[in-house]
Amino acid sequence: MPLLSRIFEVTVHCRARFLHRDVLDMVKPDFCVTQNLERYFWSTRSDLNALPFFLIPHLRDREPAYSQKALEIIGATFSHGSLRHDAMLRMLRRGRFPGAHLRRIQP
Repeated sequence: MPLLSRIFEVTVHCRARFLHRDVLDMVKPDFCVTQNLERYFWSTRSDLNALPFFLIPHLRDREPAYSQKALEIIGATFSHGSLRHDAMLRMLRRGRFPGAHLRRIQP
């Protein structure tokens, strides 16, 4: 991820066994890179089996613990085209966004 964040203005990493279309719909990336390790090929299922990404912790009875700053970043990142998203990009460009090193959202 550090290399990608030097090339792209915003990078979002979701560690999951599926490509979550709900995440793509919210972020609206210019590029989407997926990866799967060979050791998991035998158990790979269709992405059509994916649960909604942000419901996974709740469906597994695990309460996610996000800091207030993480919630602000997640909210701005996943509201593509909104004023919050545009403001986040402006702050990132100026280097003024505390917590901008957040690279991973994992349910």
